[in-house]
Amino acid sequence: MRVARRHVAIAGAGIAGLTAALAMARAGFHVTIFERVVAPAEIGAGLQLSPNATRILAGLDVLNRLRPLATAPQSVDLASLASGRMLMRLELDEKWLKGMGAPWLVTHRADLHASLLQTALRTHDATVHFGAEVDDVALHARGVTIGIREADRLREMECAALIGADGVWSRVRERITGSATAEPTGLVAWRATADRLPDGVGAERVVAWLGRGAHLITYPLRGGASTNLVAVTRDLKFAPHETELAVDFELSDFAAKLWPGLAPVLKSAGPWRRWPLYAVDPDGPWNEGAVALIGDAAHAMTPFSAQGAAMAIEDAWELAAAFAARPNDAAAAFRVYAETRRPRIKRVARRAAFNRFVYHLGFPMAQARDLAFKLRKPEAFLADLDWLYAYKPTPLPPHPLV
Repeated sequence: MRVARRHVAIAGAGIAGLTAALAMARAGFHVTIFERVVAPAEIGAGLQLSPNATRILAGLDVLNRLRPLATAPQSVDLASLASGRMLMRLELDEKWLKGMGAPWLVTHRADLHASLLQTALRTHDATVHFGAEVDDVALHARGVTIGIREADRLREMECAALIGADGVWSRVRERITGSATAEPTGLVAWRATADRLPDGVGAERVVAWLGRGAHLITYPLRGGASTNLVAVTRDLKFAPHETELAVDFELSDFAAKLWPGLAPVLKSAGPWRRWPLYAVDPDGPWNEGAVALIGDAAHAMTPFSAQGAAMAIEDAWELAAAFAARPNDAAAAFRVYAETRRPRIKRVARRAAFNRFVYHLGFPMAQARDLAFKLRKPEAFLADLDWLYAYKPTPLPPHPLV
């Protein structure tokens, strides 16, 4: 007699949701993903994938699909936003990458999303529904019943578990008792793409240009054909969570801080989009019964450690591993997931907060920072981050089908 696979629903078909679908299917579950947008779209611009993320993507058979679309930077540099002076260069050389056992990549967000989606669509245990939103959640002894709003009709589905991968404005999070809320950080990210950077400025590297109260991140996209730009500044104008086109006068204050060597790049950039940055307290509850949160829905953080996508990818894998070990008790599995993941997420959030302080220092503290960078060996700096980049995920054995 054929035994049915347990059915898991996922709210959100972004990076977190698609990674969760692949990990859950790998562990032997049948997965249905519900995404409120009617079709996949090219949202955002670039992102960094450090080895702790690419290691998992390799395990899900996504890395080979993504790698031809991505770029492997030669180094991660810290430089002065005002003078262009190099402060520190962290070489991502063959020796370091061999020790990691996985690459460091920069890629367009849409290329990662497409690679995940194409892999999911080829997985017979994963189904994706666009134009469908998880509208209601009812917990019970057998798992959870969800209400799905699709076009003008509402239908119900019973499943063993529900994963909220629906981002910083998560509807699923609202259904968890005592859940945290998204709070403004007082920062805004300006995102755009530009022409290729000139050689010697950072054409083949990730560069963090540090300045007083603001910084700029640049790195190549799509084989170096263009450059990803992310400028993070104080939020001069409170705005709702929706993105909007940049207003010239708000960018002018930032442009005044720039080293002139970056001026041609900014002139070729556009359109700029303004993304107010919100955070979700990682101490809030991530689970209740057979419902769990991953990624930004659970713990949205500021981008100062470039780990937003990586933490979502890690969450997805670790949630699947916890559930695979306890396939008949989603509530217990999700408690274990939250208990084991929270310390790491909080450590990454602390690192992001520290980087925010260091990146945005003004005179005279910036001089002390620059001297500390000069005196520190880059190899020692990278070694101090082994806890982050050398992370080994929990093995994901298939569970017995029940």
